[in-house]
Amino acid sequence: MRAQYLDQRRQYLTTIGVDPTVDGELLMTALTHKSYAMDYVEEMSHHERLEFLGDAVLGSCIATMLYDHFPDETEAILSLYKIALVREETLARVGKWIGLDQQILISKGEEWSGGREKAAIISDCLEALIGMIAIYSWYDAAYDFVENNIFVLVDQIDQFLPIKSAKSRVQEYVQWLHKQLPVYEESIAQTDDHDNPVLFQSVLIVDGKEVATGTGASKKKAQEVAAETFLQRT
Repeated sequence: MRAQYLDQRRQYLTTIGVDPTVDGELLMTALTHKSYAMDYVEEMSHHERLEFLGDAVLGSCIATMLYDHFPDETEAILSLYKIALVREETLARVGKWIGLDQQILISKGEEWSGGREKAAIISDCLEALIGMIAIYSWYDAAYDFVENNIFVLVDQIDQFLPIKSAKSRVQEYVQWLHKQLPVYEESIAQTDDHDNPVLFQSVLIVDGKEVATGTGASKKKAQEVAAETFLQRT
């Protein structure tokens, strides 16, 4: 069913600097969403496996580029930048810039419901495309594609950073680095003596170690101050 679209997709690859001689079945698999494959009785491959590979290749490429581009930044900052560049919203924006959203094969139902505009579908397909490039043209070609189409956004990184609380950013960082959640332990730092309000103190514990403290009018505020203090020190 997909053969009729092959020539058009090969021509598309030339516009984004990708080798158009790639195996036709591999190319169409990369551009086929699961919903399209499920529309047909016969077994049809779709891009989920390539997406799995592309996600890993993308992460490796971006990590290497950030390491080289920011020699003086801490691991915490590099991790935050990596999250910004590989997050769904960023990849979907790139996918639209390069016209990938118009090349994806999706079901009629997804088409009618605006699936071609969905960030999840576009970003998944972009990762599958990267996986395809890695298989057919090897890692160096995938690296060049990521550098030319995604890492170029690094100079505008502030626009792509997720707007999250310090506590959320600490959780993402600690989960990524230690494969566990941070722990907050609260106590009353100051009782209400009519002249001064009650204050809470929160101790942030990472990997079994006390790494920062914060004080606030509520437990939540104290935790946020402790998280912000930790980020400033990291």
